[in-house]
Amino acid sequence: MFKKVFPAVILSLFVLSFAAVGFASGTAEDTNTVEGVIVEIDQSDENASIVLKDASGNDAEFSVSEGVAIENIAVGDRVSVQYSPGDRTIKSISKLSG
Repeated sequence: MFKKVFPAVILSLFVLSFAAVGFASGTAEDTNTVEGVIVEIDQSDENASIVLKDASGNDAEFSVSEGVAIENIAVGDRVSVQYSPGDRTIKSISKLSG
């Protein structure tokens, strides 16, 4: 019985280790950065959203993560945004000079 169970346990641990590495690599590291000018801020909902015009002139809408301070930004501000590409949620936002 031991000869049948031991390889199954080792195989299971091997598979789980790959699953854990895949999960960990897909969490904290997945952020993109974009710079642009804020063209709209919508705080009417529980989850605020921001529309940003990038250097190519394209508008992109982002939702704002809880805890990200947007009180000091306004329409027309040039900003740098770090966001999750999957759900386009802003993780941090900062004003740029100029």
